[in-house]
Amino acid sequence: MKTKYLIVGAMLVVLPLLYNNCGQSTISASKMLRTSASDDINVVTTNQAPRINCNIERASDSHIFKSLSAVSSGDVSYGDPTDVDDLRFNCAATTDESPTSSLTFLIDIDYDAGSPNFVPLTGNLRFDATLRRTMAIRAIDPQGRSADKAFNLEVDCANATAPDVSNAAINVVAGARVNHFAVSVGGVSDASGTQLQYAYDFNGDGDFDPLDRRSFNVWTNLTSLPDVYIANGGTNYQVKARVKNGCGVEADIVSRVNIDVQTFADAEPSSPQDHWLIEGDISGINTANAQRANNETGVSMYPDERDDDLMDCDYNRNGAVATFAISGKNYYQDESDYTGSEGVYKHGLSLSVQNIPDTGANGLQSFTEANGISVRNAQYSVSTVDETPAQALLNENYNKNGDCDVTLNMVRATAVTPCNDGSSVESVAIQIYGEYSCPQMRSTSGRTISVNNGKYFCEWAMADSCVGGGGGGGGEPPPPQ
Repeated sequence: MKTKYLIVGAMLVVLPLLYNNCGQSTISASKMLRTSASDDINVVTTNQAPRINCNIERASDSHIFKSLSAVSSGDVSYGDPTDVDDLRFNCAATTDESPTSSLTFLIDIDYDAGSPNFVPLTGNLRFDATLRRTMAIRAIDPQGRSADKAFNLEVDCANATAPDVSNAAINVVAGARVNHFAVSVGGVSDASGTQLQYAYDFNGDGDFDPLDRRSFNVWTNLTSLPDVYIANGGTNYQVKARVKNGCGVEADIVSRVNIDVQTFADAEPSSPQDHWLIEGDISGINTANAQRANNETGVSMYPDERDDDLMDCDYNRNGAVATFAISGKNYYQDESDYTGSEGVYKHGLSLSVQNIPDTGANGLQSFTEANGISVRNAQYSVSTVDETPAQALLNENYNKNGDCDVTLNMVRATAVTPCNDGSSVESVAIQIYGEYSCPQMRSTSGRTISVNNGKYFCEWAMADSCVGGGGGGGGEPPPPQ
């Protein structure tokens, strides 16, 4: 028997080859050699990114406030640190193919995934008090592979005190346009070092006013408001501001100022409302439950400041007969406001009155059906969700079916009114307010409702003295556009 050597791959395997009588070799299975576990085999491994596991500890006593895990759901909090705690980020439990001591750790204390800003994580850190702070840790191994771990950390105030307003004051300065003022706050100090926020009560009614009337949020970080419309005023008028620091502690600033607010001359009663409105009690939609539809907006005679999506008011006098219309519609674009598909959803009331025997005289005029006035149209618009078919969105308009009861009061006076160029002049102006009810209003689908205890109010300026004015029915031109 002759022996030959067979090379398989990179391993030398000795196989006894048996020759038959014809000189051809055959392999004896009983003589096949196998490689042992001691053979030298090269194993190729892929470098993995580190798996971050860190504890946020108080440096003085190693108390753990938060454990960060490579598994997103594995983070555990053990209370919040304060703004006097020195914090240590202990990441010894981070795992990698390389020793933990060879890893580099970075931190971003104001993390934004779109534009991160990592810096070396060295030594202890202390943070100002804040309601919530988003951070991130990055671990990098010697081969350059990295992993990020984002987390939230809340830092409390160790000694929460109210902002110091002992030297604070609210300044109100008349603006270029009628009833518009610049409002500013100064003199506030705060030991917490946190950002201050302010809420304002401009009209002295005790409620803080949102700067955006579509929003319920009254807080802002603005201390200077260059253009505020104020409908009320006086020689000892109260303007209030509330200041809040990042610790959630508040303090009030109240200033007494003299605000010369132009109002309608000889108008009695003087402004029954400080905002436009049309509202009423609605009943009879599928159930016996009643709801109140309320549309209102801050009053301003400037056309560019009246949002037609919220309120619209129109008065037209032709000879000795006038018509009046007012509508209030809230429009919603976001599907979260109502269940259903995306679209424009609406909710609100509108009313038009005809045959108003307006004499054109200054002072108060009051009218009822006995004077010949009547409701030309009344409407209730609603987007709602019906249960048949399930969750179907209904956009319905209910119009008056039969007669409606209405009263209308009108106060005409010479008043200071604005022009488009920012100037102000004496013009004819009116206030219109009253009540109405419609026992039956019907939709195209046959549903019926009733509107009771309806009320409405608006102010309308006839800008007949503005430069460029003129025209319009009955010698009283339209308001500036």
